[in-house]
Amino acid sequence: MVKGKVIFEDEEKVAIKYPCFELKDVVEYYFEICTPNNSITPLSLVALPNANISVSIFLSDSSQTFKVHREYGIIETTGNRISGSLTEAIAIIYAPGTHEFAIKFKPGVLLLFRWRDSVTCR
Repeated sequence: MVKGKVIFEDEEKVAIKYPCFELKDVVEYYFEICTPNNSITPLSLVALPNANISVSIFLSDSSQTFKVHREYGIIETTGNRISGSLTEAIAIIYAPGTHEFAIKFKPGVLLLFRWRDSVTCR
């Protein structure tokens, strides 16, 4: 059985950083996921319910992620994306070779910006 743990700061495959003073009112934190290409097992993280919106940017062509939802099953979420707030916990699986950078905004911040019709949200 694989045991889980809470990630508070820097881990082997996950790095969490906090914003500079100028961005502290807008950004909750940044995080980077980097799973080695030669890894045998994928990295699985559980995203808990929250009111934050995050923007994820893939930094590697071999990056691949999947969202595991209780009701909808496994959904591929590979690619740059904007993720909205969560009403329930979901698991996110990062395949070996995934390199992703994400910004987790403070709740309600992105409502202040006007989005154009060309923006695609997932």
